[in-house]
Amino acid sequence: MNENDIETYSGEELDAMRKRGEGKTDWKRLAKMTDEDIDFSDIPELEDDAWANATVVIPELKKKVSIKIDREALEYFRKDGSGYQKRMSAALKSFVRAHQDNKK
Repeated sequence: MNENDIETYSGEELDAMRKRGEGKTDWKRLAKMTDEDIDFSDIPELEDDAWANATVVIPELKKKVSIKIDREALEYFRKDGSGYQKRMSAALKSFVRAHQDNKK
């Protein structure tokens, strides 16, 4: 696969294509495939102890708040589309962690 093989669509375009029954995926052929039919050659085997040190991480609960944000800051986070509130939260969390030790 090279860069010329990649097609890009927005979420709205993909939704419209699905509704029209369009797409290039052969779902019937995929549904008939077994694990033996799948080429895993580019995926390394996991060792038996791959998950031995794994821990369950429960995401923090979010708190809904209403704040006023400068237009410039809001536009900066919105320019990359949906998920801007998560990006803002991540930036604030990073700032807090970087400055926590200074406050003690």
